[in-house]
Amino acid sequence: MTELTEKAEEYELKPLPFREQKLKGLKKRHSAKVAYILNIEKLWEDYAFNRTEKLMNRLLKALRFTIQLKSEYWGNRWRNKRLSASDFESIFYEVAFKLCDKYEWFSNFYFYETLLLIFERRATDLTRKIETRRGRFEASIVPLTNEADEFLPNTVDVETEVLNRDLVNQIINHETLTVQEKKLLQEIYNNPDASYKDWAEAIGLKHHQQVIRMLQRIKRKISHVFL
Repeated sequence: MTELTEKAEEYELKPLPFREQKLKGLKKRHSAKVAYILNIEKLWEDYAFNRTEKLMNRLLKALRFTIQLKSEYWGNRWRNKRLSASDFESIFYEVAFKLCDKYEWFSNFYFYETLLLIFERRATDLTRKIETRRGRFEASIVPLTNEADEFLPNTVDVETEVLNRDLVNQIINHETLTVQEKKLLQEIYNNPDASYKDWAEAIGLKHHQQVIRMLQRIKRKISHVFL
């Protein structure tokens, strides 16, 4: 009898395999959304094994409703501070886009859970920025500076530089930029509250991810000018 008891105790104390333990934790945290979260995880795994744009778009499409819902929530909370749902939507799509490549399956949280945690952090960072002196300055003086942080080097004092409106022209008309890149910057300047998707459509791109990649190229091209 003692031997059977010891074996039973040994079995009970044996740790669960990682996948089972991870799933058990998910059921405790999100019992009503287990199937959806696992479906998102499967879509991410499909992308992770093949790394094609088609599979990434399929994953992002499945997340569209969540992104819109979270964007509207934060936009409604901060609309009196000149932040709209579109502002948060742009950030959340960028987060999702980056997490597709950075997420690792052996994380303690699933892709969807990790995404929500980053949404919360990035949204909080944005609202804190608006509450600072520089944030208020950027929100009220030159619309372009809200987006300029995406491609200006960290050493640039935007608040000082932008007092001289030539900065805007220097950025938009920089000689190394292509016609389409200049169009994008002009569109951002004219419509700072639009989303990545809106900017993409305005300059003839098919997907908002192309805007994100284009801004990264712009940053590399012009950063040395302001050092």
